[in-house]
Amino acid sequence: MLGIKQETIAAELNISQQSMSKLEQKEDIGAEILTKVATY
Repeated sequence: MLGIKQETIAAELNISQQSMSKLEQKEDIGAEILTKVATY
C-alpha cells in the first residue's frame, strides 16, 4: 500500500503486524478499519 510498511500502518491502527497482513488478504474490510486506513 503506497510503499508503507505493514508495521507502520499496524501501529497507526493499533493492531499487530500479523493482523495487518491478514487484513491485506481479506476481500471485505470492516468500515471502522477502512475509515482509519483512508484517513491515514
